[in-house]
Amino acid sequence: MRRNKFEIVNILLNLIKNGNKLGMPITRLLQMSNLSPQGFKEYYPRILNLKLIREVESGKNRKKVFLTELGKDYVKKSNLIIASLEKLNKEYKLNLEEIRYK
Repeated sequence: MRRNKFEIVNILLNLIKNGNKLGMPITRLLQMSNLSPQGFKEYYPRILNLKLIREVESGKNRKKVFLTELGKDYVKKSNLIIASLEKLNKEYKLNLEEIRYK
């Protein structure tokens, strides 16, 4: 199944949110996201530039990633949107995947 931009950003941010409180290593984020390295290079700078995440040096040329307050707020609101869409999907027995790609 193909993911849209909203879903990819939401997945990346939720991975960081649910990761270790000491930060998510960038390499681990790439692995867990199931994105190609090229896809990751496309989305990671975007969420960094939007100040949804911040990088912190963790020694030996390594960086860890944390959600900013803006990123935490984005995740909270985007998860509410997704939950609402899933509820509508069940209530009206819609197949949103079929609708999206037609």
